[in-house]
Amino acid sequence: MKNDESIKALISDAKRSIGESFTVDEEMALKEYHADESARSSMAIKVLSILGGFLAAQAFMGFLFSAGLYNSSIGLILAGCFFIGGSIWLSKKSTALVFDTFCISAYLSGFFTLGLGFHEAHMNDQLIAWIFILIALATLFIIDHFIFTLIAVLVISGSCLFIIADGPFKEMIHAYIILTSICMTIWLKEEARIITSHTKWAGMYNAIRTGLAISLLAGLGFICKRGLFDISPNYIWVSSVGLIPLLMLVINKMRQALGWLTETDKILSFTIGLALLLPLVFSPAIVGALLILLASYYVNYKTGFFLGIISLIYFTGQFYYDLEYSLLVKSGLLFSTGVLFIILFLLTHKKLVPDEKG
Repeated sequence: MKNDESIKALISDAKRSIGESFTVDEEMALKEYHADESARSSMAIKVLSILGGFLAAQAFMGFLFSAGLYNSSIGLILAGCFFIGGSIWLSKKSTALVFDTFCISAYLSGFFTLGLGFHEAHMNDQLIAWIFILIALATLFIIDHFIFTLIAVLVISGSCLFIIADGPFKEMIHAYIILTSICMTIWLKEEARIITSHTKWAGMYNAIRTGLAISLLAGLGFICKRGLFDISPNYIWVSSVGLIPLLMLVINKMRQALGWLTETDKILSFTIGLALLLPLVFSPAIVGALLILLASYYVNYKTGFFLGIISLIYFTGQFYYDLEYSLLVKSGLLFSTGVLFIILFLLTHKKLVPDEKG
């Protein structure tokens, strides 16, 4: 009830500030808020229901395999198409929890069955990955369900990573990281414009945002640990060339949001940013984690902020572990970086104090 009053007060303030040109359906706004609140409150139930539905779907698939379905590649492909198509159709027809969880489970099982069928038919692995990308893209256009959208984005990014890893041009991982980071930064930065452009984008926004952050972390994880991805260490800096300008853009946006508009503030923030980032040119995973962290903080995206913190800790530890220097040199690098961060904190705190007093 208190939240309802807050929403009504916010709408009234907006009407007084903007004027008669501002119109809003208060009843619909409250209805959408309560629907979203209900969805959040039942998230634990949904997770358990999805797990139960997935196990039920696996039991059904086990029955099909025991009936000899695994001997027929055509049967597996048809079953996979049936699972994917049927799950999307049912999800559009009903939003009931029992149908929702079953549809998600069937959708995941469909990809597994379809991939197994294609493999049994001796189809090229990269062609299978491209087919998965097309199916996931079709899903994005057909349905705006959160879980379906998130799975589709992850299927697209996972298939792209597989194509790169399985192909002859493994250095394309840098293009994947740069393109994904650009998409994620634009998606976060243009939140208001994307949500208001179309109701479909509004329904898909959060899922795509989460999917892009996880997809970027997956790409960074591949190049973070040595030997995990067969790329030349001499060109590891290529990803940083794309990540650092994006991070500087986010830092500039944060400077403007904090009211640091003088030329001195601009030069200071730019200099400190470069001083912190240039030593990390050969560790793009840390730069990417910082990008997720700061971009999420700028738009108040809590999940991305949490992912950024966890990935920054892991990537920093991995970078420190892989350094081929003595313990003394490693300690000096960590100490100097810590001093830079303390200086940045003091300057930021000093700048914020007058604003808070005002």
